[in-house]
Amino acid sequence: MFCKNCGAMLQENANVCTQCGAPIGAGNQYCFHCGQPTGGSPFCAKCGAPQNTAPGQAQEPAYGAPGNRQQKSKLAAVILAFLLGYLGIHNFYLGYTSKGVAQLLLTILGGWLFGLGAVAAGIWALVEAIQLLTGSIDRDANGVALKKEF
Repeated sequence: MFCKNCGAMLQENANVCTQCGAPIGAGNQYCFHCGQPTGGSPFCAKCGAPQNTAPGQAQEPAYGAPGNRQQKSKLAAVILAFLLGYLGIHNFYLGYTSKGVAQLLLTILGGWLFGLGAVAAGIWALVEAIQLLTGSIDRDANGVALKKEF
């Protein structure tokens, strides 16, 4: 995770940033997931992570009782990306609803252009499947680390 105030990498279980001294979750200039500048945007332009909550917290629980943050399966996300990724199903599973809708619309609406939309969405899904396998995507939309079963 990264400091939302200065973008420095945070030490695990830290309460404040060792670089700037800001409390964890304070600030809105950098993405807590990837450390890229956000310019105060509610979502990171690079990784899509929501920026309106502190790292590891969310406005609504992913599933289960409120406050119950269960880890989602990395293996399930990879399988969904390979099999149904062109429909954005893996992004819906991980909570990246906007990206999922974009992939779904690209496939459906782009099908009228000789199927090029589905091909583009499939390539996008393949890239995200590789990112999941390599660890570039290692958290869901709520900032909760994915379970590593393999």
